Amino acid sequence: MRFSISAIALLCLAGFVHSNSLANLRRHTGAELPTISIVGGTPALAGEFPYLTVLRLSGYLCGGTLIGPNHVLTAAHCLSDFPATAVSGFRVFANTLSVNGGGTGSVTSGVKKFIIHENYNANNNDNDVAILVLNTTITTVPFIALPTDPAATTLNPNLTTTVKTTTKPTTTTKPTTTKPTTTRPTTTRPTTTRPTTT
Repeated sequence: MRFSISAIALLCLAGFVHSNSLANLRRHTGAELPTISIVGGTPALAGEFPYLTVLRLSGYLCGGTLIGPNHVLTAAHCLSDFPATAVSGFRVFANTLSVNGGGTGSVTSGVKKFIIHENYNANNNDNDVAILVLNTTITTVPFIALPTDPAATTLNPNLTTTVKTTTKPTTTTKPTTTKPTTTRPTTTRPTTTRPTTT
C-alpha cells in the first residue's frame, strides 16, 4: 500500500505541484503570469502531456494529473488550507502549455469537491496526496490510469538518462533487461575419509 501511495505521489510530481500565490508570482517577476519552466528542461510540445493539469485554486497555482474523466490527482499541501466551500473558486485546465489555461485542445472544468488523504501530515508531508472531483466529465483528453492491483509489481519502463556535460546535455536510452534464469546442475562430490591415527 505504501508503494502505491508513493507511485501516486510520483505522478503528481510529474507536474508542477508546488503551490504558489499568483500575487507572489506577479510581485517577484513583474509579469502578469510567468511561464513556468523546469531549469535545464526542454519545452513540451502541444498535446505531449495532455493529462497534466494546471490548478488555479482561488489565487494559487498548483499542478495535478488527470487520472480519470472526472478526477485529478494532486498534492494535499495544495488544498489543506482551503475549506470545502472554496471549490467555487477552483479551476482545472487540462492539455495546456500555459498557466493561464487555453490553447488548442485545452479543456477547462470547475471542481465539485476535493478529498485529502485521511492520514496527510502537514508537518512531514506524509501521504501528501489529494483528489479533485470535477464538475464536468473530460472525454477529449486522455488520462493516466492508476494501477488496479496493489500486489502487482511495477514493470521497468525504458529508462532515459540525461547527462549534462560542459557543452550540451546528451540523452541516452538504457534498454530494460532481465537477468536470465538458469538452473545449476547438481553434482555430488566424492567423499573421502581420513585415516584415523591411534
